[in-house]
Amino acid sequence: MRFSVAFVILGMLVSAVMYDRLVSVPQTETETEGAIVTPSITDPARLEAAWYCPVGSSSAAGYAEHTVIVSNLGEDSAAVSVSTMTGEGRGPSLQLDVAPFTTEKIPLSQVTESPVAGAALAVIGGDAVVSHQVVTTEGTAEGPCATHVSDTWYFASGRTTRDSSEVVALMNPFPEDVVFNMQLHRPAGRPRLPSDLQGAVVPAHSVRLVHVEDYLSREEDVAAVISTVTGRLVAERLQIMTGDLGPQGAALQLGTPNATDSWMLVAGRIHEEGSDRVIVFNPNEEETATVNIDLWPLNATDRSLYGLVSIPRELLPGRFEVIDLNIEASRFGLILPYEVGISVSSTNGVSMVAERWQFASKTNDGLLAGTGIVAPADPNAEGGNAAGAEVAASGEDPEGAEDATSDSENAAAEDGEGSVATDGVGSAEAAEVGDLDIPGIFGGVAQELQQPTADKGIATSRGTERQSNRWIVPWVPTPNSRSSTIVVSSLHTPETEVEVYTIASGALQGPFQATVEAGGRVNVPLPQSSAGTPVLVIANAPISVEAHVVDAGVRQAIIPGIPTISRFGDGTP
Repeated sequence: MRFSVAFVILGMLVSAVMYDRLVSVPQTETETEGAIVTPSITDPARLEAAWYCPVGSSSAAGYAEHTVIVSNLGEDSAAVSVSTMTGEGRGPSLQLDVAPFTTEKIPLSQVTESPVAGAALAVIGGDAVVSHQVVTTEGTAEGPCATHVSDTWYFASGRTTRDSSEVVALMNPFPEDVVFNMQLHRPAGRPRLPSDLQGAVVPAHSVRLVHVEDYLSREEDVAAVISTVTGRLVAERLQIMTGDLGPQGAALQLGTPNATDSWMLVAGRIHEEGSDRVIVFNPNEEETATVNIDLWPLNATDRSLYGLVSIPRELLPGRFEVIDLNIEASRFGLILPYEVGISVSSTNGVSMVAERWQFASKTNDGLLAGTGIVAPADPNAEGGNAAGAEVAASGEDPEGAEDATSDSENAAAEDGEGSVATDGVGSAEAAEVGDLDIPGIFGGVAQELQQPTADKGIATSRGTERQSNRWIVPWVPTPNSRSSTIVVSSLHTPETEVEVYTIASGALQGPFQATVEAGGRVNVPLPQSSAGTPVLVIANAPISVEAHVVDAGVRQAIIPGIPTISRFGDGTP
């Protein structure tokens, strides 16, 4: 962090103004932004932006050690005010500047000491995004902070089995108390309405924790609805699993402030040693929702080769459905492990919310999955891909990717699907994998991916309801050169050209380029860094983006991207 006496004095004055606006003036949204559910940034950028990070603590007695992460991907410095909010009310504040193309981490234990410690941030200038990290006894989790407050929040699922803890943090960043009601929905029966969660209060400038297992225990899936009687809140969930019944780890996820008619859950891999589930919840009190769940593989031709037709479901009012993707993969005859994105769409116009939950609890060394991997080359290295051209998926280290690509492989790529060389995948010949012969008609199932299959941890995602030409994933851990990928999906356009940038040494690094075929996906591996990196993704057509992290033997995570949306136009920059 860069401080000076003059800046601190100026920062205190600016912070006072920003904080007063943050907590005293209700947010206004343009017509274009009004339907936005996903945390987002705008084009043109706002003069000042507010971010809210509810889950976390900042003392030894806390439940999740909280660090706020601010990344500035702009050419101008960003002035940031960090205001802590505890279970007792407003805590101390901190001011700092974030230089262009840098990241600052703020452990809240350096600002205040409290068993409950959220943060509200006000940002002026730059092109800054805010995420946060929490460290629990069972694992570490990251996620973007919220850019919206709302009078309603939904969670399609949550787990309260005896090895699980589900904590919902409700932040009130405003100077008036907020009164709320909370409903808990089981797979069958009427919703549970705990008496002390009806007409309950979140005091001004504070965070209130709801331990869901205290009200509805031993459930594999619990949907939740938080609605305010007065005021607006931010809701975020921390799911912790101890490993006593299998999976171990932690996952952060913001609630969904609005139900909508379509969702895209981009990142994930179905495999035999784990569990991959989609939960779709209909929060409407009177209308039945009919939905289709569709699988979007890396190779778009797999949809016809495997007959990946829509999976229909009917959701009664206030009910949810669980779609077990391992069962569906068996039904379609998919060869596992299998990389696939998921879309959920309403067929009768009734809105709903969706989540994807992925567990891994057993060792799985399988590295086989569908085509579509792009290995990044160092654009600054001698003999590297300085122009940011597409590079081949060779299974080698990124530095050797260009040299490992032969003329024949390039020719095969041009004749096959997309334009990423895949060692002959897509030919009519069989590909041998150990003792297993996999016919080439299976769309490149025999492609060796750089990212391993998860063998430990939990990952949850609520997906996104929109596509955009520009995304920022605010912080992606990159513990090794194979651990982290950016997953890009393009459903309804011709070939989409994508550029991926990271940050290092105060500058953008890249671009790492890829082509996404219509109705397909592509994984772009990220280079290893000391701790992690924010990621900028730019495309020539609307796309959906998530990051997928697999740290073998340690954990897995799905981290949402933050789209850039137009304040005055059609929702894309």
